[in-house]
Amino acid sequence: MHVTGLSHSEAGYPVESAYEHSKLIHRLFEKIRRRTKELFDCEVINEDAKIKIVSYGSVSRSAKLITENDKKVGLIRLKTLHPIDEEMIGSLIQDSYVLVPEMNMGQMFYDIKRIGLEYGAKEVKLYSKIGGDPIYPHEIVEAIRPWL
Repeated sequence: MHVTGLSHSEAGYPVESAYEHSKLIHRLFEKIRRRTKELFDCEVINEDAKIKIVSYGSVSRSAKLITENDKKVGLIRLKTLHPIDEEMIGSLIQDSYVLVPEMNMGQMFYDIKRIGLEYGAKEVKLYSKIGGDPIYPHEIVEAIRPWL
């Protein structure tokens, strides 16, 4: 596979024009934005819980173990990271305490925090772990303990 920053016109030919590039990017952005509700997917467990974990990838396995043992804790497992259905996520985390555990420095956290502030989440907190080791269930429990 060969990837470049080359833009193309509507006819498919390469162009170097800033105008054509801008037109292409706006068209692609709008195409995705219009289909957000169709493209976005997540799994919700214990929807009525006042403590929610928003996770994706391997971290979701640890979070899911917690929700199976404690119905006071809910899980929003993101299956799609972009585009994110802000209205759906906002309605799910409204009036909740939210933990976003990530094996990085918080790539999704800032989006979830922004949505939480807009929709009235009580608190949105990051649990960040780097270095390659997984996030274990007991680490998540410790992070949400003040809310239990």
